[in-house]
Amino acid sequence: MAEGSNSPFPKLTVDALDLEDSRQQDVQCPGPSSSCMTTKELQQHWRAVKQRLKPVKLLFEIPSSRIVEQLHSKYVVYRIVVIRSGSYDSHRVSVERRYSDFVRLHQQLIEDFSEELEEVTLPRKFLTGNFHPENIWERRLALRDYLAQLYNVRCARHSGHFLDFFTDPEQRCVNITERRG
Repeated sequence: MAEGSNSPFPKLTVDALDLEDSRQQDVQCPGPSSSCMTTKELQQHWRAVKQRLKPVKLLFEIPSSRIVEQLHSKYVVYRIVVIRSGSYDSHRVSVERRYSDFVRLHQQLIEDFSEELEEVTLPRKFLTGNFHPENIWERRLALRDYLAQLYNVRCARHSGHFLDFFTDPEQRCVNITERRG
């Protein structure tokens, strides 16, 4: 659970979505000068420095989906898991989104960054067979690739719309629960 929040999801911030953009300035070598270190100590030191400088990128998985049937509607909800690459991330962020949420995100991003997102396409909507298991499986893969493509476009990754896609519905749910309690 995120600190200071009743949300079941770790806090996702612009900094978390932009880990690969962090640039290290000058690498300062704390401790004794390198001339005072043994070869083994020097190797260990530089291995540790390289590990800290290793770029971290977010990966997106959509491991499952489910069909939701309500009184007057039926739709598919996709479970999205956000994973930090390069290390085991014990605090994975998991959210559920409908296809219409992806459409809304895409429209907002295209409105702001149409030129930058020319190559990024949202998977098409099926006119029939939306609930066929094979179509759902294909769409899960296509939506995963779509998120990866968006993340690779710096302006989209920095957009508030992109961050809101992963946090807004959960925050609204937490706020509603807090008001009732």
